[in-house]
Amino acid sequence: MRAALRGVLPDHAVPTAYVLLDALPLTPNHKIDRAALPDPLTARETGPAAGARGAGPLERAVAEAWREVLGTGAVALDDNFFDLGGTSLRVAAVHERLTRTVAPGLRMTDLYRAPTIRSLVRLIGSGREDSAAAAARGARRRTAARGGARRAAARTRPAGPPPHPQQPAGGTSD
Repeated sequence: MRAALRGVLPDHAVPTAYVLLDALPLTPNHKIDRAALPDPLTARETGPAAGARGAGPLERAVAEAWREVLGTGAVALDDNFFDLGGTSLRVAAVHERLTRTVAPGLRMTDLYRAPTIRSLVRLIGSGREDSAAAAARGARRRTAARGGARRAAARTRPAGPPPHPQQPAGGTSD
């Protein structure tokens, strides 16, 4: 349903959660009893992550971090973090938990590029293989940029008077 709605609605208008009901609760006046409606974010299955059962330890660790940060009962491997109520502040909290426990090389932007557990675990798995090589390349680039920036700054100092007239802030003494 979410995929179909994404085709016709902007992202912010796609519902983050759905609850299937046999019938809508009604008041004695036959109007919808909004107070009796279940909360969509807590009506999901509780317990171990739905869809993450039988998954590996990395999937379970990511699902647990999401459940703690989002306050949800269940998270499926293909649930989108932002559809479940994720925000930039919650991304930071998940990032902190995951870098401390299972993915020390994880960047915060990775959580935006891979918003599902399945895609994030795939990204973490591929990142472990080449993280040492990427760190070495990054250190070489930073060192080269610093030296080059100093040389460029030394060459660009203008000679002669400035191109615009300068006067003291208090005016002249004439």
